[in-house]
Amino acid sequence: MNLAIDIGNTLSKAAVIDNGQVIDIFKTETITLPYLDSILKRYPAVDRGILISTRDDEAEITRSLNDNLN
Repeated sequence: MNLAIDIGNTLSKAAVIDNGQVIDIFKTETITLPYLDSILKRYPAVDRGILISTRDDEAEITRSLNDNLN
C-alpha cells in the first residue's frame, strides 16, 4: 500500500493507494507530523510513500516517511 503526498502552496493532499486504486484522500492546509502519523495509524499496511512539495521546509515529513516506511 502506498501513500502519495502533494504539498502545494495553499493546500496539501495525501492519498492512500492500494493496487493502483485510491482508497482514501486527505486534504488540509498543512501536513504536520501528527497528521501524517494519524494517516499511518489508520492505514498500517502503508509501506511505501512519495512526497512532492513546492516548499523547501518539509525535512521533518521526509524524515518521518523514511523512518516509518520500508
